[in-house]
Parts: sequence; structure tokens; C-alpha cells
Amino acid sequence: MKRIFCLLLALSSTAQANSNIIGPQLQVALETETECLAMNIYHEARSERTAGMWAVADVTMNRVKSIQFPNTVCEVVKQGPVYESWKTKRFPNLSDSERIYNPKRGQCQFSWYCDGNTDVPTEMDSWARSLSVARSVLMYDLGLGLTDGADHYHTSSIDPYWNDSMTHITTIGNHKFFKSNR
Repeated sequence: MKRIFCLLLALSSTAQANSNIIGPQLQVALETETECLAMNIYHEARSERTAGMWAVADVTMNRVKSIQFPNTVCEVVKQGPVYESWKTKRFPNLSDSERIYNPKRGQCQFSWYCDGNTDVPTEMDSWARSLSVARSVLMYDLGLGLTDGADHYHTSSIDPYWNDSMTHITTIGNHKFFKSNR
């Protein structure tokens, strides 16, 4: 237990030492697995205690491992229908890699990704904790299994229709965690 605590403390210190990543000119491109996981943790659980952040990370990783979802963290986080931007749609000769695609509002797996609001983190303490959790999960597999295989969650203040066909696993902080019955 002391080793895990020391490891988490070291990772937290590393995140704070890399203040250029979380400074006022923060730019997160969602291009690396760490950025994608940290952004998902931040937007889904920034007001939670650290356990809630770990739980969101675990669900994200459970989806990556599942055949029902995409195979990378970034693909899982960005999953949902898209439309092509008017900026590139008017040029028929552009290659697919040059085209700009945007998520359809309100239709993403994780609502923050397509809610139309800016995704730039503004709460630096929560962003640093999110980065630390993401790095720990991706580099050391820490926290995996916390939700016992859950692949969905929602805030405790709502009761969406889709959870009727799932098994409730646990409640951590302000979120209820579920496992698909497939």
C-alpha cells in the first residue's frame, strides 16, 4: 500500500512540475491516449473526489477492452456520429485526412464531447488530478477493476431509460455504474 501511495504522490508531483501543460495557455488536442483519458476524467468527474475520477477512468478502459466499443481511448471518448464542417465540405477534392469533422450535438457517448461548450479545462487542480489518474491508469494499470467491469454510468440525479436493461454494479460519489447484459 505504501508503494502505491508513493507512486501516486510521485505522479501527482510530476503533473504539477509539468505546469507548462496546465498553464493559462492550455491547449489540449485530444491526440494522445493520455490527453483523451484525462479530458474524459476531467469533464465527467472534476467535481468528484479522486475515487470518482478513478471510476470514470475504469469505465473508459472497460469500454476500450470491450468488443462493443472502439479499441483506443481516444476513439471511445470521441465515439458518436459526426458531420463534416462547412469549411472543408465545399472542397470536393480534399482527402479524408484534410477534412474537418465535428461531433453531432447531444449524440456522443460522453455528453461533454458534443455539448457545444469549450472543452478547455479551467479548474487547474482538477485538471492536474485528471492527468495524474490518466497517467497512472495508462502507464501502470492502477485503478483498473474498481467498477467491477462497468461500461456505463450516469449521475445519481437522473434515471435514464437505458439503464433498465443493465446491471447496477455500484455507486461512487455522484455516479451510478452499470454493466451491459450482453
